[in-house]
Amino acid sequence: MQSFFRRQFSTIEWGLGIMTVAVSLAVWMPNLYNQDLSVYDVFPVLGLVAFGLMWSHYAVGALRRALGVSSRERKDIYMAISMSIVLVLLLLHPGLLMVGLFMDGYGLPPFSYLRVYEAQIGFVLMGTIALVIFLSYELRRKYRTRVWWRYVEHLQLVGMLLIMIHALGVGGDLQSLWAQILWILYAVTLVLAAGYSLLWDNKQKGNT
Repeated sequence: MQSFFRRQFSTIEWGLGIMTVAVSLAVWMPNLYNQDLSVYDVFPVLGLVAFGLMWSHYAVGALRRALGVSSRERKDIYMAISMSIVLVLLLLHPGLLMVGLFMDGYGLPPFSYLRVYEAQIGFVLMGTIALVIFLSYELRRKYRTRVWWRYVEHLQLVGMLLIMIHALGVGGDLQSLWAQILWILYAVTLVLAAGYSLLWDNKQKGNT
């Protein structure tokens, strides 16, 4: 059975990615009934898709370790493509919001955020911190061999948890019961996948 899943690993990771995108679109879909669809209706789904794809990276990473699929055995096209998409979405998600607020006369951050999200500014700050954490991972090509780089990698999970709280606090698309249940499932499986990968990596280091 394990050998079967090893052979189908590429199909599994692409399937997970497509599933997360489909689920994100399903959560956001009610916005399409809004005849006056604006930038404020569009930018949230970009964040949802980015989060879903990042979640799939943790799930795929844990599954790869469990099945014994070495990342050196194959060219991981899914990771390369999905990480590029995530980077674009991470920039567009706050970028579209900034443009929309500026065009509506609220100015630029942080003042526009303070004016529009005064009661939710803590959740907005969490999203901003998470964005900085995620963007720091883009430095991996230059610094991944440094001893301290593992702390940057561990911070990515902190960023994921922050963005989950951020989305629940300010995301209007996550107010339905089924969307909140989905978010809980994301949180539980994220922690389990990250925990498994961390334990597996530490065990491998102990064996070397």
